[in-house]
Amino acid sequence: MKLALLLLVCVQGKDALVAKAGSQKRTFGKSYYLLNVPASYAKQKPGLILCLHGSGGRPENYSGMYASAGSKGTIVMLPASNDAQGYDDADVKQIVEMVEEVVKTFNVDRDRIMASGHSAGGFTSLYLAAARPDLFTAVGSVSAGVMVRGLDGCKHIPFFIVSGKKDFNNKQATQFVEQLKKAEFDVTFEDPADWDHNPPQAAWDHILAWFDGLLPAADLAALQSARASIEKKQWGKAGAAVKKLVASKTATAQSKRRAARINADVT
Repeated sequence: MKLALLLLVCVQGKDALVAKAGSQKRTFGKSYYLLNVPASYAKQKPGLILCLHGSGGRPENYSGMYASAGSKGTIVMLPASNDAQGYDDADVKQIVEMVEEVVKTFNVDRDRIMASGHSAGGFTSLYLAAARPDLFTAVGSVSAGVMVRGLDGCKHIPFFIVSGKKDFNNKQATQFVEQLKKAEFDVTFEDPADWDHNPPQAAWDHILAWFDGLLPAADLAALQSARASIEKKQWGKAGAAVKKLVASKTATAQSKRRAARINADVT
């Protein structure tokens, strides 16, 4: 799908992000992010996928891996760390601010704000969930040495961990997944025998497919309807919609978790 350039306008002497389809490189603080916005975003509330580069990489190295997301109406955001060698607390704070800017500008669906990343970026995607469990709704981590603490408030967030058996982080990733399962987190683990630290495109394709499957079309429509009712302060209508979804025999686990959290907001 061809993307036009997403333009910036000048407002009171400062660049402001404009809600238009396309792709751009946007300066933010001491860093920047790449943004790909599908044309279909204006017709429906889009989801947002955050992709964090690995140590020594830059967003430009990863943009192609997520190209297929645009065809499904999902915005892809690729932030750059302040130091190409990794991420620190300042990066985490700045990335959250970047995400909130995009969420506000494009009226992003708050049930579909998904973080992912490779290597150091994969670790940081988990750290972001721990720091802001209210913001991120799913995490896909690739080839990361993941032993993140502080995830107690993230049991409503599903995780997809990828670390091939030839990845030097595989042992640690395997132990981490075992800990998550023992603590009854919703976690999926993929560790193909022939994948190393830099796995094939299939690793990212599997994460994208997993993201898509978390909220099927019918469930997503019900959640968005409930959110729209809340915006109109139609509390009873919103509550009835999410209760129906929670009781559904066909809704996914993630759909029911999201519905339960909406219900908690309206009761």
